[in-house]
Amino acid sequence: MSYAHTVLSGGPIADQTQDAVFLNAGIGYQLLDNVNLNANYSFSTQLSNNPAVEFNRNRVSLGATATF
Repeated sequence: MSYAHTVLSGGPIADQTQDAVFLNAGIGYQLLDNVNLNANYSFSTQLSNNPAVEFNRNRVSLGATATF
């Protein structure tokens, strides 16, 4: 988890503030001696006194690795 607070000046909104939070979680599983599977989830959100730059984002990724 991480957090960032930013104050921007000089743009269309005086002293625009942005607060962002990032959360990540993941899991891995060894399927065979040389094959691993993984799954990851990421959530991020940004709040601001400028509604045009606010967002929520959800990401899911799945992967596999093999070594030879």
